[in-house]
Amino acid sequence: MYIVIAVGKGRSAMIIKRHITPEVEKEEIGTVFFSIINNHTVAKVPVSKIELIEQDGRIVHIITSSNEYECYDRMSNIVKLLEDESFHRPIKSLLINLARIAEVSDGEIIMESGSSVILGKNSYHSTKTAFKKYLMEYPSYEEAADSLMVAESSVSEPE
Repeated sequence: MYIVIAVGKGRSAMIIKRHITPEVEKEEIGTVFFSIINNHTVAKVPVSKIELIEQDGRIVHIITSSNEYECYDRMSNIVKLLEDESFHRPIKSLLINLARIAEVSDGEIIMESGSSVILGKNSYHSTKTAFKKYLMEYPSYEEAADSLMVAESSVSEPE
């Protein structure tokens, strides 16, 4: 399945595809990718690798830990397509991938790559709440705590 978001003569096209990968061990079947196609770049970017999506006027910046891609689109179109993913929209022009946040503290969102985003008070609190909820659900907090306790008990028991 693929969806073309914006396309035209001299304009960028961004396509979201669900790719079925033959290597089940390395990638989950049905991984979602952004396919960025414009005059300068043709790239396949896994949605799970995206840290931020930011809109600056008509240009949408898709930022990963190693690259930044640009295309023309509306943030509302991207939000609709990513509603099943782990993204949070603290302000109208920004989407943050909760799976890529390393730390939330003192009004600042620090990503795994080391980059940071400073938000206003209300946006910061909504992001912090969304990140807490994400951490409690993905992976299951209780399962992770149980597996940690099992691992600790097996290490501490003498033979």
